[in-house]
Amino acid sequence: MSPVAPAGERGAVALLTAFFAVVMVVMAALVVDIGALHDERRQLQNGADAAALAIAHSCAEGTCPANPKLFAASLADGNALDGATTIVSVDVNIGTKKVTVQTETKSKNGDTILPYFFAQAFTGDDGATVHAKATATWAGVGRANVIPLVMSSCEWTSATKNGKTFNDPTVIYFHAGTKGGGKKSGDCAAPAGQDTDGDHRLAGGFGWVTSTDCTVNITSDTNIQESADPGTSAPKACESRLYQMASQQQIVLLPIFDDLWNTGSNGMYHIYGFAEFRLTGYRFPSLDYNAPCSKGDTCLGGYFTRYVSAADAVGGPDLGARTVKLVS
Repeated sequence: MSPVAPAGERGAVALLTAFFAVVMVVMAALVVDIGALHDERRQLQNGADAAALAIAHSCAEGTCPANPKLFAASLADGNALDGATTIVSVDVNIGTKKVTVQTETKSKNGDTILPYFFAQAFTGDDGATVHAKATATWAGVGRANVIPLVMSSCEWTSATKNGKTFNDPTVIYFHAGTKGGGKKSGDCAAPAGQDTDGDHRLAGGFGWVTSTDCTVNITSDTNIQESADPGTSAPKACESRLYQMASQQQIVLLPIFDDLWNTGSNGMYHIYGFAEFRLTGYRFPSLDYNAPCSKGDTCLGGYFTRYVSAADAVGGPDLGARTVKLVS
């Protein structure tokens, strides 16, 4: 025969059971509503991020949207499950090269409150307004993985008229811009094809830097060593990649140097920033494609262009190569 609890204890157990049942219901309600708030926040943040990045990308290409708020709305709405978001504000600052987008809750019927499923009974509130904010910036490239080819700032300045014109076809000769046994080729040439001119600054042309797989990570305003084999030949690891880029006329992100010293395998370049170069042809010893120069010369053909590229960091000088990034 099972023991029977005294009447007083049975009342206490019933009271505790009722209390814990209410607590569990309240907790379940809060879990559902808090989860809904977090999901709303995620959707709003995704929309704000997408809008800020897209506007920054458009500005980096040279033309900010005429109506940034309308532009942001389509992207923010696209990231909301119900297709509705309130764009509180869009601030585009050309001076600081930043764009900030603020969003908040909006339902299909136009309300700016996310209604509670259960919590209203316990809190007395109909719901909550959720907010999100994102800031993106656009600027010159500060760091990137690139092919191990550096180009003179003199060549960039000459070809773009110091950043005023782009997309003009140009031929750039190896190292100091010489051709035909040391003859000068333009204002960027050094006396006899050396890496340097008289004061070791602003030599023309291009050169290779040390790399093992035709890829090198470079940061602007740093020094990097010339290739251990400083001859005119392209590194073996880069031969197929050069062909692919030139045959498809790909845009190549190139480090731009503004100073160099020493020679040969002891040579050092100071990297000023990055520029975009659409490669159309080249000639190296025993290697060429759509060559823009005569046999016996070593050169690249193509043109500098403006382009928004994927890079590791922003912050370098604007040489036509730009990148965008979320900063908050």
